[in-house]
Amino acid sequence: MVVKEIMHDPQFQEELNANSMKLVVVDFSATWCGPCKRVAPLYDELSNKYDRAVFLKVDVDKCQETAASQGVSAMPTFILYRNKVKVAKIQGADIVAVESKIKQLYDAACAASGEDCGVPGQMDLSSFIMKNQCEALNDSDDHPLSAFIENRGYIESDCDQQLILSLTFTQSVKVHSIKVS
Repeated sequence: MVVKEIMHDPQFQEELNANSMKLVVVDFSATWCGPCKRVAPLYDELSNKYDRAVFLKVDVDKCQETAASQGVSAMPTFILYRNKVKVAKIQGADIVAVESKIKQLYDAACAASGEDCGVPGQMDLSSFIMKNQCEALNDSDDHPLSAFIENRGYIESDCDQQLILSLTFTQSVKVHSIKVS
C-alpha cells in the first residue's frame, strides 16, 4: 500500500470521509524535521504490512489548518482515526509505539476475513474495551467472566438465563448491539 500525501487542507477531510470504514493512520511531519525523515521509510513499511489500513502523510507547513485543528504541536505526530474519530495520538519518532497502536486497532478478525463487522456503517468496538475494568454481576463461580476474557472458557449466569455485564470503554462510544463469542 502506498502512503498518500495530503497536499491541501480540504483533501485531508476528503480522505477521512472516503475511508471512514477503515483504520486511517496519519503522519504529521515537516520537510525540515530530522526525526520525521528518519522514520519515513519505517512508516512506508507499515503501510505495506497493514494493507487494509489507509496511510496518509500531512506536511504541517502545507496544511497548517489541518495540523492546528488536529492539535499537532510536535513533529512527527501520528494520529489514528476510525469512523472519522481520533482514536490515538503518538508524538515523537517512536515507530514501535505507532505499530503497537496500529496492531491494537487494526481489528485483525475483520481485516483477515475481509467481511464487514456486522451492521453496515458500524465497527467492532472490542479493541476499545478495558478488559480489566469489566465485570459480570451474576457470573457463575464455575464459568466466570475472567475465564471468558482470557479465552480459557465461557461465561455463564449463576442464577437464570440473563447475564448482567458492565463494560468499560477507553472512550465514549455508541453501542448498536453486542455479540459475545
